[in-house]
Amino acid sequence: KKKNRKYFYNNMIKRTHIGFIFLGSILLLLSSRVITSDVFASTESIKEMLRAEKELIEPLDDCIEKETERLREIKELRDKIKDEIEWVKESSSLDCYVGNPLNAMYAIRRFPNVWSKIHKLINNTNHCTGFGRVYKSHRAKFPDINDANAAVSAILRLQHYYKINANDLSKGVVTKAKTRAKPMDITIKSELGITAINEKKWELSKGWFNEALKEFSPSQDVKEGIQRNLILKRLARVEIRLGNYEKALELNLQLNKSLPRDTQVDKNIRECEKLTKNEEEKQKMKKETRSKNDLMSQYEALCRGEKLRNLTSTNEVSNLVCWYNNKHPLLRYKPQKVERVWLEPEILIYRNLLNDRQCHLLIEGSKSKLKRANLMRDNNQAIQTDKRTSKHAWLTSHDVPIITQMEKRAQAITNLNMKSADQLQVNNYGLGGHYEFHYDWARNNVQEVFGPRGNRIATLMYYLSDVDGGGGTAFVNGKTTIFPTKGDAVFWWNLKRNGEGDQTNLHGGCPVLAGQKWVANWWIHEVGQEFRRPCLKDPNK
Repeated sequence: KKKNRKYFYNNMIKRTHIGFIFLGSILLLLSSRVITSDVFASTESIKEMLRAEKELIEPLDDCIEKETERLREIKELRDKIKDEIEWVKESSSLDCYVGNPLNAMYAIRRFPNVWSKIHKLINNTNHCTGFGRVYKSHRAKFPDINDANAAVSAILRLQHYYKINANDLSKGVVTKAKTRAKPMDITIKSELGITAINEKKWELSKGWFNEALKEFSPSQDVKEGIQRNLILKRLARVEIRLGNYEKALELNLQLNKSLPRDTQVDKNIRECEKLTKNEEEKQKMKKETRSKNDLMSQYEALCRGEKLRNLTSTNEVSNLVCWYNNKHPLLRYKPQKVERVWLEPEILIYRNLLNDRQCHLLIEGSKSKLKRANLMRDNNQAIQTDKRTSKHAWLTSHDVPIITQMEKRAQAITNLNMKSADQLQVNNYGLGGHYEFHYDWARNNVQEVFGPRGNRIATLMYYLSDVDGGGGTAFVNGKTTIFPTKGDAVFWWNLKRNGEGDQTNLHGGCPVLAGQKWVANWWIHEVGQEFRRPCLKDPNK
């Protein structure tokens, strides 16, 4: 009975479903018959159809015009990208291409300024789903507007540190770069000038605005959306900041001819006329604008490779020597080449400590782990800042097995216990990448910063690549710059023998002007070194 009842219910449900479907079909058929216009049955209906059709032409033309304009814009953007990519093809490799900082800046700016526009223009188009799919799959790799702004700032940093004039850069020429970049357009020149104003780099801003003005023909007021008068206004403002009041007055008088009713220009003219008569104010403004921290000036000079050392002492010269270190059993058959490049602070270079294969393995092992490097403040807070622009990765022997052998040899040449060292940190510096001068040791809250291992007693830094231009390690107090040679390593003490921080080892990583810079750092801590580097009788040393 239960089976019969179940069969009966199931049968009823099926019949009910079929009934509803049939009823729905009939209603749909009837409704379609009701709303159909039966145009064919009346000439009047045909005339109404023709009048309606006529009204469709105008919006269709408008639609086609807008679609044509959209496609034209996409093609223009595509052609612009193709033109820039041709410069990539002319380079022997991607390494050479991005080794020119201007090429790197152009590539970074393309994504927020060009590719994002293309994506927006075709995002809702059904026949472009392939593009949308590929774009989405790579989206995480693409730079945003913050990257583009940082790239422009990096060019200004290089220009400032290495005293490069705007005229050379605008032609795509970067000293020591293996490839040229395409000449700059007025948009980039103007952006560099504006960014320089925001960073209060007045001399650089002046150079870029003058370069931008060269783009205009005598009868031209606007080019690529950039207004000539706006450039002149900004340049006049910069000249005032530089104390060049006569030049600022000349520019404002020039503006007054094309903008006779501009109240701000009138105000600037009166101000400049007043300031040109005040010699004291003029000199004060120039002094304020050009004043610079002596330590920073010295650091920048060292980065440029200027010789600041004056070796007058015979003792100093006699101690800057080279030798072979074979004191440890591991060094008996393969002694280590050592060069002392400075005495106080003592800076040693271990020549050819790594071979090409080892450098390659460390670089490849770090690529998938690279993350933006932070700057540690005295309160143990990590922040991202323009003072340190690089990405790093922490590696162990599980990541790259050769680290085990590296560790043993590092212990042999330094005579320090590597068990208290941090993991090996590999750094890759980007466009204009640098690390402003700093100490490797913690000045406050050592326990909070480094824990039970204590402060960093020494640093061993490997150069994993040659650098075409810039990228040196500058020791401010030692007035010494070590320029990278692939396979070499630099060693220095961070602490005195009494455990206090050594103020003489202030150092920084200079901006990379051309090429690429890869380094690896081992920071060795003080705990475990008590018998390897004991205190001296003199408590001050």
